[in-house]
Amino acid sequence: MLLKARGYEVRDYANGLDLLADATCGQAECLVTDYHMPVIDGFSLLGALRERKWTAPAILISGDADDALESRSIGGGFAALVRKPITDDRLMTTLAQLVGMPSAGA
Repeated sequence: MLLKARGYEVRDYANGLDLLADATCGQAECLVTDYHMPVIDGFSLLGALRERKWTAPAILISGDADDALESRSIGGGFAALVRKPITDDRLMTTLAQLVGMPSAGA
């Protein structure tokens, strides 16, 4: 809801396999995913997208993040790790750095 309220187009899915089944998922400008999810985790999801040649930035969210997970996330292709609890400012700042703010009317 926060991202939609700030003007971002958002698609949400019950799990990572539902996202991968969406034929338009390759058009996304950014992925924001949790580390722990039903069916597949955030690393597996990003790996599957990268196999499909999707090159946009991805943000990993985790409540049990530590320095080791941060290193693993960057090494695993994530552009950023956002630790829970998520603050509005932290998520919005990270998104703005990676993809910018959506244009007015978007």
